[in-house]
Amino acid sequence: MYILFHAKHGLNEVDRMMLSSLDEQCQASAGLKFTVQGIITKVDTLRDSELSKAIKSIQKDIFDAAPTCLPPIITSALEQPHYGVDQVRQSILEACGLGKAETKVYRPP
Repeated sequence: MYILFHAKHGLNEVDRMMLSSLDEQCQASAGLKFTVQGIITKVDTLRDSELSKAIKSIQKDIFDAAPTCLPPIITSALEQPHYGVDQVRQSILEACGLGKAETKVYRPP
């Protein structure tokens, strides 16, 4: 299951409640039915000076609400070159059993 978060807006209370509920369901099934994959979108809407802090904050909020959530994929598609879109596609292929799993975690500068 994928859940998207706008980089500029971060998580709100409804997002946290949804993540918490999904995390409980994932843990109840021991991760056998599904996993949760966060996607942080539109990072190109942030100033360079805001980027690292915003991503770290969103990552922390995600893991606080849903410790079993996979590390979020960071994306931007407004500006060229696009970033993270291929990683989302690869993740979907892997989730459908059509691709090889590769773990890539975005580490802000």
